Amino acid sequence: METRAFAEAPVGASPGPTPFGAELDAGGRYILSQGNIGPNRAAVPDGSTAASLTFTSAGAANVITGAAPTTETAACWVQVTPDGRHAYTTNTGSGTITGFAIGTDGMLTRLTADGRTGVTGTGTQPLDMAYADGYLYAVTAGDGGIHGFHVESDGSLTPLATGSVAGALPVSVTGLAAF
Repeated sequence: METRAFAEAPVGASPGPTPFGAELDAGGRYILSQGNIGPNRAAVPDGSTAASLTFTSAGAANVITGAAPTTETAACWVQVTPDGRHAYTTNTGSGTITGFAIGTDGMLTRLTADGRTGVTGTGTQPLDMAYADGYLYAVTAGDGGIHGFHVESDGSLTPLATGSVAGALPVSVTGLAAF
């Protein structure tokens, strides 16, 4: 088995501005959020995107989707459903979650025209997400909460009537796990 030192691994450019969160889908494709942060360290309003890529055995990137718009601000983390059919980005600047269908070829297609597949609310600053047993949970720094959604078969998100709590977590919380 061939091994390479980390420093020898190929490095490629992101297909869009400010790559941030990433996860592999069930087909081994790399799903990437791109926050589009400007030179003044401010997010470009409604300028975030998501991308999908594959990598050759030599480590070269093949772009499938270069920059699918979220239509939202400051895309952060990515969560892919275990079946590999859907991917979601948290949009910290918008208080939303954008969902994408992942095609059999790895192409990303936004689930809703306005990019708002799920809404956590103004100022909630959704950071990270976790998927468990048909539900998507988003941790939100702005309100110190967790917002829950049922993931429908078409990828749409239905907010849980009793699945959201605000003020339960310190603002320093930045990650979430669910199982």
